[in-house]
Amino acid sequence: MSDLLIVFAKNPQHTPVKTRIANHHGPQRARQIYDKLLDITFDWLRHCRADVVLYTDALPFPHPGSHVHPTRLQRGDDLGQRMRNALLECSQSHSRCVLIGVDCPYLHASIADEAFQHLHETPVVIGPSTDGGYYLIGVQSHCAPLKELFEDMPWGTSHVLDLTMRRLKDLSIKPHLLPTFSDIDTWEDWQQYLHYHALQKS
Repeated sequence: MSDLLIVFAKNPQHTPVKTRIANHHGPQRARQIYDKLLDITFDWLRHCRADVVLYTDALPFPHPGSHVHPTRLQRGDDLGQRMRNALLECSQSHSRCVLIGVDCPYLHASIADEAFQHLHETPVVIGPSTDGGYYLIGVQSHCAPLKELFEDMPWGTSHVLDLTMRRLKDLSIKPHLLPTFSDIDTWEDWQQYLHYHALQKS
């Protein structure tokens, strides 16, 4: 049983994306930024050692980079249910599953590989984000059924990581924490990333 990277992505032809950016700069600019985040993600996925599957909310998925990966529909009434259902499904065929979104352009293949390496020894791996959530969660297959990680979670708030850590402590599970990165939720987040990217290229 091998490693599997699960990528969650909204279908931008079906669902509004980057709504906080759209509220101030318009839906077209928000879509352009989301498309760029998809470009960044599918580019580094080519270098990922694990198997990859894309979960989205509507098919067909429009990005050309998705065509090289299996694509499945998300199932569930909220984000927590959709994440748990995907992990449950994928843990039937893979020993270690890592789930990410496409909102963190700082994420790259070596970080994903690091997550899988730690999952050989640690039941749960988390990549914290600066907004109080996380950009990555990975589990050994026997942890995929854990409802505590996904039910009654205030998704989209600054309390997600703290509550997740407290629930893991109650379960006597000590997760491995990856480097902290920023998601792209606001115009300021995007400008900060562009500045970081320019510095990396210089």
